[in-house]
Amino acid sequence: MTRVRVTWYLSRRYLWACIIGLHAVMFVSLIPTMIAGEVQGDLGVYREWVTVGFSFGVWPGIDTPWVYPQAALIPMVLAGLARQKFYMLLWLSMIVSLNIASFAVVLGRRPSSRRLFAAWWWLAIIFVLSPVELLRLEGVTAPLVVIALVILSRLPFVSGIVLTLVTWIKVWPVAILFAVVASSRKWLTVVLAAVTTTSIVVATLLLMGGGPNLFSFITAQSSRSLQIEAPIATPWMWMSIASPSNYHRYNDSNLLTWEVSGPGSGLVSKLMTPLMALAITAIIVLLFRARRRGAAPQDALLTGSLALVSAMIVFNKVGSPQYMLWLAPIVVVGLLVDRGVWRVPANLMMAISIATTLIFPIFYMPLVHGSRSALMLLSARNVLLVVLLGWAVMRLVSLGKKSHASDENLTSASPLRATAKISS
Repeated sequence: MTRVRVTWYLSRRYLWACIIGLHAVMFVSLIPTMIAGEVQGDLGVYREWVTVGFSFGVWPGIDTPWVYPQAALIPMVLAGLARQKFYMLLWLSMIVSLNIASFAVVLGRRPSSRRLFAAWWWLAIIFVLSPVELLRLEGVTAPLVVIALVILSRLPFVSGIVLTLVTWIKVWPVAILFAVVASSRKWLTVVLAAVTTTSIVVATLLLMGGGPNLFSFITAQSSRSLQIEAPIATPWMWMSIASPSNYHRYNDSNLLTWEVSGPGSGLVSKLMTPLMALAITAIIVLLFRARRRGAAPQDALLTGSLALVSAMIVFNKVGSPQYMLWLAPIVVVGLLVDRGVWRVPANLMMAISIATTLIFPIFYMPLVHGSRSALMLLSARNVLLVVLLGWAVMRLVSLGKKSHASDENLTSASPLRATAKISS
């Protein structure tokens, strides 16, 4: 019986059958919506932005301020090239294609058990987080980040282009770029790619008349209150149940989010951005320290990336379920490098992802209406996010404390060093 399990687990053919099968099931389950010409999730907002742009020539981020970096228009416009009724069909086709590409890169030509394990974990995460993976921009950025991290050593310029482009879609991959600069031997090539890509993006936006709104995605976030799912909002959420006359949950119709307010919430909301900056600065210092003391480049890169991205979530006044897809790509590649070390964050991420999907969309309305059970689940999820950040920071500290000459032996087995060698 044990032998059958091992054979099943190591079967590349069976894995690909599950990959194709899962995506087919998810695709087929949404066929009634697509036939009706309707959309689900955030796609309704994306389609509306694109429709207004095509019909009236008014594009968010160019002609008006926008909460997203302007390259987020690229996947939205691609999905809207056909008629409105086909928007969801084209969007899902794009997401499925990107997911399949990420699996192909993770598995490589001759997949080892390490690659297979990482791919199975990635498939499980896509399934668990499918409500947001299929219907939000992170469905575009997450698989692209997986690809960029795996090819970093072999194709650093291409990796830099991909990481920079996805940063101009959703800001979070900038944390990985910071980690690359602090830890990778190919950092200069990646920086050159980032500067080149950013120059092209900025020049294009200026030519389109988007200069006044070039950085509106930064300023548009400044006035936001505490979003109910953000870790820092947890105490105010509990107080909104205990003392509803002083603490309030409300819907921001402009941003299409639920927020919470009460005594102290305004001050904390203003403090979160500088606190996040301090946390990121401290992590970058730890990352440089680890590399100077001989930590293996790929170990420092991935641990630093996880710490930085976790800090962007824990110290954020905004919280959304798709943020879990900021973390998953790093863990996928971590499992490729060292399954033993990355088993802890992989297990944490699986628990976090399951809790996240239970919160949204399953128990979201009970949550906004004050359900204690739903809030307990959210609180547990947020605690796990803090634990994940703590794991990454403590590992960075550990990497900076000891000599890592022996760890350099891992480099030859790393997908960030030479993807072909993983199959050994």
